[in-house]
This record gives sequence, structure tokens and C-alpha cells, in this order.
Amino acid sequence: MRLSLKCFFPLVVALACVFREASASEPSVGCQGRVVPQSRVLRLAAPSDQGMPIVSKLMVSEGDVVEAGAVVAILAAEAPAKLLLKQASAKVASARAEVESVSAAAARADGEIALQAIDAQFAHAGAEAELAVARAQASRKRLPDEGVRECEVALAAQVASLERLKADRVALEAKLDAAVFSAKVQSDETSGSRQRVALAALEEARAGRVLALREHDARMAAALGEAEVLRAKLGTAKALNALAEREEAEVSAIERQVTAAAERIRILKALRTTVQKQFETKVAAAAAAVDEAVVAEALAEARLGLTRVKSPVRGRVLRVVSRPGTAVGPAGIVEVADLGEMGVEAEVSVPDLARVRVGAHAVVRVPGLKNAFKGRVARIGLRAGTGALADESPVAFKDLRVVPVEIAVEGADGAALAAYTGAQVLVRIGGGEENAGAGTR
Repeated sequence: MRLSLKCFFPLVVALACVFREASASEPSVGCQGRVVPQSRVLRLAAPSDQGMPIVSKLMVSEGDVVEAGAVVAILAAEAPAKLLLKQASAKVASARAEVESVSAAAARADGEIALQAIDAQFAHAGAEAELAVARAQASRKRLPDEGVRECEVALAAQVASLERLKADRVALEAKLDAAVFSAKVQSDETSGSRQRVALAALEEARAGRVLALREHDARMAAALGEAEVLRAKLGTAKALNALAEREEAEVSAIERQVTAAAERIRILKALRTTVQKQFETKVAAAAAAVDEAVVAEALAEARLGLTRVKSPVRGRVLRVVSRPGTAVGPAGIVEVADLGEMGVEAEVSVPDLARVRVGAHAVVRVPGLKNAFKGRVARIGLRAGTGALADESPVAFKDLRVVPVEIAVEGADGAALAAYTGAQVLVRIGGGEENAGAGTR
């Protein structure tokens, strides 16, 4: 071990005190050591994808106790990462609003088409009911055209006959008037017994005139009545045929309405299917945009998280390497260690190594403290080297080789020893547990 003149004698005195506490029955080994966490010291650095990271804020100082997950440093990339996250969140909100808008438009379009389809179905049902009524009313048969033409011919013949009778009456009346006149002249020209015969002939001529005219007028009235009957029959036939034609036309029109309503229902169904598929495509595209925006938001959150260096364990900050405004180098930002289990890295000289075994009791003394800490040998190193705790004094033991030995200090002693992390201490290994020294802190 290499010691300076300045600290040689105090160290010898301290080692002598340690040796005096050793048991006579079991030889002990005295050496130097340094208080270290028993677990590995964690060097917290910036993520590798941050390029040349710069520390923006340092949240801890050397000696601070940090909880697991606590932020120890914030990188300068936090501001642009926050902006990216804000933009990504806005895109997520916009994409979700688009999904809601498209879904609402799809619901409105589907509802409108459904209402139109219901109206078309009602119209179709009404047209079918109206068609049934029209068909029932149009059950009468239309008169043949031949019968109508025969009526027309008979009526025309009867009208012609009536006209002839009218003409005949004029001739008959003239003839009868001539006969009466002749009888009157003869009556006027005769006298005596002949005059009475002539007057009788005149009266007979006049009576015959009246009777002949009455008979002729009776024939004319009969012909006129028959003509009226034929005219009424013809009118009735034409009216019935016209009504039948109107009813047939009405049935045809209603049938076209039924066909049109059925076609509208078919078109609306096809339109509804088409619109639903179109909106399904739009909704799927909007949902895909939401998924993409959510992924981008998650990436932005992850990138923001990478700008905040967190401690993975609960421990103490042993060393601050990078300060605010400086770039993070290979040494990282801070060194953190879990102080729940403490230990000592002792340097045992090669000649003394034969008296050290794993599990052996050890006593650790911090210079300036009265009480000692108890521990056990946890591991013995496999390679010898120059002591790290030796100085460069010319009078020190430059050729002394040491082997690292780990001393585990647990329980209350370990918790108390955590306050002296990094301090150089004196260690005695072996000599019996009863000589472990006075109490623990």
C-alpha cells in the first residue's frame, strides 16, 4: 500500500486499533476500503436517438434521493417534442371529429332514404288498393262496336222514314184539301135533292180528311217514338262504352302508378345500399386516419418521454456529470445507485488474502466515528492490481499488490452506512464476531 508521510502515522495508529480488536484465537486482516452501493451504479444518459442531446433542466443535485420513475433531467429537445405532441393531438381530435361528422352524415343520409322508401311503400300500397277498386268498378263489359253501328243505322233509317212521312203528310193534306174543295164546289153548284147528297159528300170528304190526317200523324208519332227509342238506346250504348273506356284508362293509369311506385322502391333500396357502402368506405378511411393519428400521437408522446431522463430505481444521486446547457457526453448525465443495500470495496494485500474467506465477518470503521458497522465478505476478486486508494507518495509501498474484496453491510448498518457513500474507511476482516466492535448506528 502506498502511503504519504502526512497520513502514514495516523493510518498506522488506526490499523493498530483494528488489530487490537482482533480475536487471539482467529487472526484478522486489516485494510482500507471505500463505501459503495452493493448494487451496480447506474449511469443515466440520454436516449441514443436524440442526436447530440443538450441538458435543459437538471432536477436533482448530488446527494439527493430520487424515487423510481422520478425525472432527473430534461433535455432541450422537450420544446419541439411538446409542439409535435400538440400537433399530433390536434390531428387526433380532427380525425375523430371527421369520423363523427361522416358517421352523422351517413346516419342522416340513411334516414332520409329510409323515410323516402317508407313513403314509396305507402304510395305503392295505396296505388294497389286503388287499382283493386278500379278493377272491381271496371268489371262491366263494353258493348261491341257492331251493335252500336247497327243502332246508328236503324236510327238513321227511322229518321229517314220520319222525314218521308212528313213529306207524305203535306202531299196527303193537299190531296185531301183538293177533295174537300171539289166536294164543296159541287155542293154549291147543286140544289134540291142533289144538294143534300153533295153536302153529305162534302162532310164525308171533310171527315175523311181529318181521319186520314190523324192516321198519318199517328204513324208519324209512332215513327218519331221509335226514333227516340233508337236514339236513347244509341246514346246509352255510347255512354256505357265511354264509361268503360274511361274506367279502362283509369285502371291503366293506376297500374302505371303501381309500377312506378314499385320501381321507386327498388331504386331507393339500391340507392340506400350504394350510399351505405360509400359512407362505410368514408367511415373506414376516417377511422384509419384516426388510427394513424393516434399512432403519431403515441410516437410524439414517446419522443416527449425520451426528452425526460428518469431514474429507473429508488436511489441516491452519487454524481452529476452534465450541467444545464451542456451536451450529454459518454459519461451520461448523472450517476444513481440503489442505497438499500450498501457495501465496502476493500483492498486486501496479496499476502493477507489467504486469511480471507467468503462469509467471514468484517468490521467497517469510518474515520471520526466511534461506532463500527458489521458486515460479511460477499465476494473475493480474482485478479490482483495496484491499490486504487493508495497515493503517489515516494515513501509509499509502490510494489504492494491488492485484491478487491466486496463486504456486504445489510440491515440497519447498511442504511446508516449509506450516508457515507464514497468515503474511505478502515476494514478488519476475521477475528471472531464477538470482536466486531461496539454497536451499530
